[in-house]
Amino acid sequence: MHFVKVSDGYERMLNQHVAKLPSLSPRVLAKRRREFFAGRWCAAKATFELSGKYLVPEINTDRSPAWPLNLVGSISHSDKQAVALVDEPDRCVAIGIDVHPYSGVDLVSELKSLILTQNELVLFPDLLIRHTFDIIFSAKESLYKALYPLGQSFFDHQCAEVLQIDFEHSRLKIKLLKSLRYHWCAEETFVINFEEVSGELFTWLYIEQ
Repeated sequence: MHFVKVSDGYERMLNQHVAKLPSLSPRVLAKRRREFFAGRWCAAKATFELSGKYLVPEINTDRSPAWPLNLVGSISHSDKQAVALVDEPDRCVAIGIDVHPYSGVDLVSELKSLILTQNELVLFPDLLIRHTFDIIFSAKESLYKALYPLGQSFFDHQCAEVLQIDFEHSRLKIKLLKSLRYHWCAEETFVINFEEVSGELFTWLYIEQ
């Protein structure tokens, strides 16, 4: 796993190590460009630590990373930091990772009915305690990033449900509420880890072979 602070310079560093970089539209804002290449630099560093080669995923038509066939990975970034986690497919089926800035009271109130199921709203009545809302929100983002590449089926935050949060061990159990073609089945459960990194929430899901 590799973390960096989002800043200028990562596109230049990638050019020094990688023969071909993903192309971005010239209309992409400088802020978005910094975040994108910070994430790709994380991916390049993580693949180097794994294989000895700097490899950067291209961009699929749905804008998700197009990882080389010999890699499984996930990238995430906020406007402050970026992270990537990669492994080889003989050890890992899927990886999902998310960096998530903490939400204020007003944003939690605005988004809770979109992100949480009715069962979650009952099970977790105080969404502000220990950043419960953000943990659930970020965990669902990590779940999507892990499951989508194989299933190739879009699903929203209401299609998964957190069953319990273990704050002592910084992990939670989440259940998929719909089947995603033939790869992932409804009622299948996953364990997602979480922790704070540089003042932001970080969640990840690693599914072994």
